[in-house]
Amino acid sequence: MKRKIGWPAGLVGVLFVLEMLLVFGNTLLPDWVTFSPDCTKFFTPDWFISWWDGVLTGHDSLHPFTLMNFLGHPLWRRELLFILSTFGGGLGVAYYLRTQKLDSLAALGGGLFFSLCGYSFTLFCAGHAGYFELISCGMFAFGLLAKCFDGGKPIHYVLLGAVMAWSEVRQPDVWFIFMLLLGAYGLWRTFRWWRERHDCGCFKTVYPKLLLTALTVAVIGGEQIRTALTAQLDARKQQMSGVQKSDAAAPKTSEENWIFATNWSLPPEDILEFAAPGVFGDCSFNPPNPYWGRLGRPVDYKPGSQMPNYRQHTVYLGIATILLALAAFWRKKSVRDPECGESAPCFSDAPFWAGAAVVATLFALGRFTPAYRLFYSLPYMNFIRCPVKFHHLTELAVCVLAGFGLQRYLAAAKADEPERAAFVKHLFAIATGLAVLLLAGAIVGGAATKTFAGKISQLGVTNDSASLAKCFPVNCARSLAFLGTVFGAMCLGLRRPGKTVATVCLAMPVVLGSLDLALVAKRYIQPRNVTQHYSENVLIAKMHEITKGKPAKIANFVTSGGFDQDWFGASLFINGYDNVLMPNEETQKTVLSLYQKFQSNPAALCSALGAELALFPVKAGFFQINTSVEPLFFFNIRRGRDGFKIDEAKAPAQDTLALGRPKPNTSLPTLYPVWHGAVEPDRQLDDMISGFDGRPYSNAPASSGESSGGGLAVKLDAYRGQTGVRTTRGTVNNTGNSDRLLVFGDRYSSELAATVDGKPTPVYLANNLWAAITVPPGKHQIALAPRIAPLAVAGAVVSALLMAVMVGLGIRKVLRHE
Repeated sequence: MKRKIGWPAGLVGVLFVLEMLLVFGNTLLPDWVTFSPDCTKFFTPDWFISWWDGVLTGHDSLHPFTLMNFLGHPLWRRELLFILSTFGGGLGVAYYLRTQKLDSLAALGGGLFFSLCGYSFTLFCAGHAGYFELISCGMFAFGLLAKCFDGGKPIHYVLLGAVMAWSEVRQPDVWFIFMLLLGAYGLWRTFRWWRERHDCGCFKTVYPKLLLTALTVAVIGGEQIRTALTAQLDARKQQMSGVQKSDAAAPKTSEENWIFATNWSLPPEDILEFAAPGVFGDCSFNPPNPYWGRLGRPVDYKPGSQMPNYRQHTVYLGIATILLALAAFWRKKSVRDPECGESAPCFSDAPFWAGAAVVATLFALGRFTPAYRLFYSLPYMNFIRCPVKFHHLTELAVCVLAGFGLQRYLAAAKADEPERAAFVKHLFAIATGLAVLLLAGAIVGGAATKTFAGKISQLGVTNDSASLAKCFPVNCARSLAFLGTVFGAMCLGLRRPGKTVATVCLAMPVVLGSLDLALVAKRYIQPRNVTQHYSENVLIAKMHEITKGKPAKIANFVTSGGFDQDWFGASLFINGYDNVLMPNEETQKTVLSLYQKFQSNPAALCSALGAELALFPVKAGFFQINTSVEPLFFFNIRRGRDGFKIDEAKAPAQDTLALGRPKPNTSLPTLYPVWHGAVEPDRQLDDMISGFDGRPYSNAPASSGESSGGGLAVKLDAYRGQTGVRTTRGTVNNTGNSDRLLVFGDRYSSELAATVDGKPTPVYLANNLWAAITVPPGKHQIALAPRIAPLAVAGAVVSALLMAVMVGLGIRKVLRHE
């Protein structure tokens, strides 16, 4: 059936653009970003090749959203990621609603509500980009599954598998709970088939074709699913063991794992925020209204000694969304809903989504209700953290119901006077119930302001506890005003159907409801200027001159903060200088242990970590200039009007900082004639700490002990870190009489592959950090690159083909105005 989209598509499109400008407007300039702790803001020159490696090795995949990697520098697209993802998620919801034969305004309105819905959308504040990529693809799964049950073609089954696989890449735990909902929807459609057709024909017509779906998931997402079931599951096990008691003699109880898994359970009182945003504040530690509720609070919280909570989002559903979702259940008593025929809108899925909203909310409450114990007791479900994640499903269900509610409203506008009056009566009953709740909240909140202020003061969240306590009544009153406005506009739209004013009013619930959600989301924008992080200062220019533009490993003794707190360290990282003193999860134990061992001998520390250059304060005195380090550049850091600035210092002084080359220089890669060989990985760190003499420790076969031979040379033609290069390759000249150990500057991974003169050679671990190979005497061509996974390549090819098919189908629909 063809249905013209018409003006609703234009209206919703304009609304979305304007509301994205409202939310992100002051962060869309080139050097401004939204502060998001869990989202990368700093990108090295090799960011693109790192992504491509992920695709070829199976740690990433090619899916529609990764096409953004071809749109230029990621700093330009950072906010675009959130904008386009939410747009994609909204389209997915609208696509499902269209499969239920809803009018375009109702379908697009429900999708727009989901795009901006509180928890899902305001996660940009936390920077959970993986979730945004998930919804951009995964929301289409519900519409495609509905198509399959409604006589879909084989391509629908294949595309269903594709969107399921594409949405798994970044957030396997959230993806899993969405897949649980998708599976439940499949069971519901099976039940619907039996109830409406009085047979079980779907087991013959639908279920066998789902093998196409399973095969597509296996080909496209097989590597990611394998990683989720192995590496990520192991990492979660380590997380959980890390929170258990450190005393080896103390009993390890399952209760500790329960506490770990159920942190960030939704407190029951926060359910009020479904209808009134920010009643307990907005984002933790973000003025002027930091969150002071219980979400994210440690179970053993002690006021004054711990942070009181950690929440970077709102759980606001939108008062218009709730009103419309409840309106979905109106039906004229004297007339049954028509069957889901060729043209009639189908409301048969509404009970499923209502049940999904209730169950998801119960699970989101986590440790606060017994219901979550049922989910937690299932195999492997104890590895899913943060029960509040189930609120994503609540939002999806409520927004879908809001789309059904909009359809009821549009149908009532076309009906006769008695039916319109009956709908207004139903709508009035819902609005009155919500208004009573909000009015009671405003009155009680206003009366309890002093009580709230006292509790806030005890938490130590803010000094201005009195104004923060007013958030409760103020936001309840705000939602009450929006509720009245939306209800009035809907009544006006029903008053004179067919008139110009009424036509405008038909769209008012969508306009007002989405504007309400956007204004709430605006509270979570924290703009940051990153100009000084990316711009080339005099120090960076000098380092580029020294290293001839190549990436290098450095030891930064000047600052020690993370990138978010340390602009100086971030600027070094962005321009290709990896600070070996700033460990990641994989290298933390090694780096910290070596730092503690050699903190009084920084030259030895630089040698052990392979640092080519060192940055240090002259007054500290731990580097002896011209003895343990060759000085190359002196500089000062001062605060200017536009941020920090670096100036060159002509001579060293007590407050001067220095750039130097440690002695002896051990920049990587290096060809070692003698090394400590046959040292297993679990012993390397201990042996280095007990007696590091400058020779590397490796699990490669032991060296012959021959140190003569001279003429050792490593010349790289290309190196990882150089833009567009995924393989470290070059020439090694070993003029000795025995094998030498070549230690690369690449972090060791079991998934690295190396060749010498085109022939595979084992990759070893050196100094518990670096990749290494043995090189025989003579001149050789060497190469080191991540090992390509054939299944990942096949998945990328299939993904590319299916994306082309999707684009073709979309263009066809637009041209046919369907």
